[in-house]
Amino acid sequence: MSRRVLILIAMLTTSLSLVWGQTNELVCSLRSHIDHLCAETLAGRKAGSEQGHKAADYVAAQFGTMGIEPWDEEGYLKPFSAPSTGRKYRNVVAKIEGRNPNDYVIIGAHYDHLGTKRGKIYTGADDNASGVAALLELARNFAIRNYKPLYTLVFVAFDAEEVGLYGSTAFSTLFAERPESVRLMVSMDMVGRLHDGALEFQGTGTLKDCAQRLNRAAEKNNIRISTKKFETTPLIATDTEPFAKLGIPTLAVSTGIHEDYHTPQDTPEKIDYEGLVKVVGMMADFVLSLDTEEGAVSTGKLSYKHRNARGVFDWGPTAAIGSSYHSYPKSAVEGKSARAWNVGLWAQASGRHLAVRTSLVYDKRKAQAPSDPTDIFSPAQTLSLQSATLPVEVLLKTAGKTMCAYAGVGAYGAYNFGVRVDGKRVAEGAHNIRAWEYGWQWSLGYRFTTFYIEATKRYALNGVYTTDTPAANSHSSLCTIGIVF
Repeated sequence: MSRRVLILIAMLTTSLSLVWGQTNELVCSLRSHIDHLCAETLAGRKAGSEQGHKAADYVAAQFGTMGIEPWDEEGYLKPFSAPSTGRKYRNVVAKIEGRNPNDYVIIGAHYDHLGTKRGKIYTGADDNASGVAALLELARNFAIRNYKPLYTLVFVAFDAEEVGLYGSTAFSTLFAERPESVRLMVSMDMVGRLHDGALEFQGTGTLKDCAQRLNRAAEKNNIRISTKKFETTPLIATDTEPFAKLGIPTLAVSTGIHEDYHTPQDTPEKIDYEGLVKVVGMMADFVLSLDTEEGAVSTGKLSYKHRNARGVFDWGPTAAIGSSYHSYPKSAVEGKSARAWNVGLWAQASGRHLAVRTSLVYDKRKAQAPSDPTDIFSPAQTLSLQSATLPVEVLLKTAGKTMCAYAGVGAYGAYNFGVRVDGKRVAEGAHNIRAWEYGWQWSLGYRFTTFYIEATKRYALNGVYTTDTPAANSHSSLCTIGIVF
């Protein structure tokens, strides 16, 4: 064997030994962080609790040992109060000042979890001790490099994520007057269950060339990733949300939801530590990729769930299903109900607590009606009406824009252009059906970022028939869903 080959083998062996040693050291550090945060003494790190404060103290101490400076002269711990209850919480914030000191890349992970329920500790190893461990080791990675990045790197351990994103919301207000100063906000939430899966990134469409940068970093760290241009899950929010609502580019990073999510079974032994090492390495390389001549450039685009938070006007398709029946106000008889449904488009202008909504829908309503219009006791037949309906409602709502409850009241008008009796079309003007109908309605509903669900009741104020016999008014009960664009 030649001397050159022996030298190459020795160099390769030394290189592999160094990599293995560094990986082993990082695994130990990550495991130590997660074990500490999941310890029985911290009792699940419930937001605002004494144990939650101890978790914050631990994170602050770790930043201190790294020699990373605090966010300001007051130290790493940044107290804030919940807007609704006034309860006290604490974020933990450190920074590495950049060459452009007033432009920021914010990297965050929430440290709170669910605490103790019914005598069981919800340790939250993946949710989100894994994210905090990755945050700490990512910060250490940059601290030991001893270089000045292009943008100031801000490392934030958020409190009170589980009870309403209070920590990230409080910190985001610091940038409300100059949101363009934040070039990117990254949230690492549940990154400890990689195993054979992919690391998920949602929000790549908010930052120019983001997907390409991520793919290069993933290839370098031998990690599989999946990317989405925008955050798409309306019912689940993470700490990116308050920043995205300011128009700031955001990336939500996760290895995904699993069967142990928000259960006592989310424990440290189920963490994939070798996978978490890859996550830290990839995130370090991705953040380094922002340190270029062009830097981090916003595309100006946001997901629908975040765009909706910024506008006054919303619109989208709507559909409803329910039942309708005829009420006979001059008699003791109540009609029998039959199926009703509609589809159409809606539009809404919103303020903080009031909104005005209108829609144009195609209605299909059925009711069991007398076969002899002059005799309400005659055998029943199915009367079917097709209508173009235009309701207008005033909504009283809670303060949220993308997540809010509301109650509405208003009026509607309908033009009946198609009549069927027992499934057979009848001629226009036949059966004494009134062409125009008007009435009032009320609704109760809830808006979930990209859609809403509501219950609606309609009451006609004029009769179904042009004749006075029988006097019959149409009533409808509907369950409505609307998509928000």
